[in-house]
Amino acid sequence: MNDILVLGSSSSAGKSTITMFLLNILKQNNIKALPFKAQNFSNNSTVADDNTEIAFAQYFQAKSIDLKTSYFMNPLLVKSANNQKLHIILNGKFFDEINTSEFYANIDTFKSSIEKSYKNLKKQGLIVAEGAGSPTELNFLEKDLANVFIAKTFKPKIVFVADIERGGVFASIYGTKELLKKIGLEISGVIINKFRGDIRLFNQGIKIIENEFGLPILGILPYKTLNIGYEDSFNIDNYSQSKKPLIRAGVYRFRHISNYFDIEPLVLDKNVEVTFFSDLNLAEMFDVVILPGTRQTVFDLMLLKKQDYKVLKKCKIIALCGGYQMLFSDIFDNVESNVKHARGLGLIDGPVYFLREKTLKRSVYKIIDFDVEGFEMHFGHTEKLFYEDENIFGTLVHEALFSDKLRTYLLKKVNPNYPGFCYKKAYKKHLAQFIQTSKMNFYVDKFIKLL
Repeated sequence: MNDILVLGSSSSAGKSTITMFLLNILKQNNIKALPFKAQNFSNNSTVADDNTEIAFAQYFQAKSIDLKTSYFMNPLLVKSANNQKLHIILNGKFFDEINTSEFYANIDTFKSSIEKSYKNLKKQGLIVAEGAGSPTELNFLEKDLANVFIAKTFKPKIVFVADIERGGVFASIYGTKELLKKIGLEISGVIINKFRGDIRLFNQGIKIIENEFGLPILGILPYKTLNIGYEDSFNIDNYSQSKKPLIRAGVYRFRHISNYFDIEPLVLDKNVEVTFFSDLNLAEMFDVVILPGTRQTVFDLMLLKKQDYKVLKKCKIIALCGGYQMLFSDIFDNVESNVKHARGLGLIDGPVYFLREKTLKRSVYKIIDFDVEGFEMHFGHTEKLFYEDENIFGTLVHEALFSDKLRTYLLKKVNPNYPGFCYKKAYKKHLAQFIQTSKMNFYVDKFIKLL
């Protein structure tokens, strides 16, 4: 069977979501398939089931069809680092922090790892690979690891995702088709994504793409909000809420915010209203302030302290990983930044020390009186895995809020009338509704014939 490569008209065209959707379609048709992305540029990462670090998007795609995860699904992950350098995760482990020219000097090493991962994954089933950005950056083709390299090396069928919401959908489809043809590649099918309104209004558009461009339409997917599985900060506000909240939660938007999937249970909760904010003058309008993770803890701490950060002493706070580390008295960092010592916010006594060996571990943790499934992924170390007092809860454990018991306990401290809810049930329902709605104008038989 042919593998699939999902390419897109641009970043945020919906490639990650479409890849997840196609994996679910294949599972419903009893076809074993696995997600793959050669190179992901994102600060949103997680610990896979093999205790390696991968991009959250591939983890989310795999878990949507109940697969075990490993670094094979994302062999190369690039994050932002200090001084415009790149923080490189290769084969699930920290590789180095390097500049762009050093990155390209290592490109053969990266290609080798990508090929090995793809081949190992291929032993398990069909691959649905996700591309990155646009596949036709002509000045970049030899360095393009996620699109052209995968297409030419493994020869999957190319499914092109065109974002109609941005406009220029015909130009992006036709232009990409012709440019790919120049380098010996062809599109096998097109998915129109984020369509709003009556699909019959696009009947003429379908005829143009199929008859004049010679490209089959595999589906026209509606614009529908997915409140889970965000890949990167470009999508941070792409959630919808219709609720009369008991609790207003403000999530502080660090410049290098990362791993904000931790707050997905709050987004799905009808009793909680989630708002991202970056002005600390607004902090007191929320019932609870969430300090999430950040890719550069000390740098974002220093930016935070340029504001009137003492207002946080008046707030109830839930702090996670990097946000938690900022609450301590002192941070000693010789890893993520050039600032060897920084004064923290001083809300928790004690130091945080950054060690060169990153902690990567999935486990069950005892937090307060609850057994909590989650993971650690941090350079910063403290003697306190978690901390709790009357107004503050903080922990190094990601996904801590996925625990219904712990989350309910914490939110009842904010509002005693908070009733709680089952996160896993709400998650599965939300995902199933998204897939079912997206299937309405997706031509499954057409897609299966590509394989």
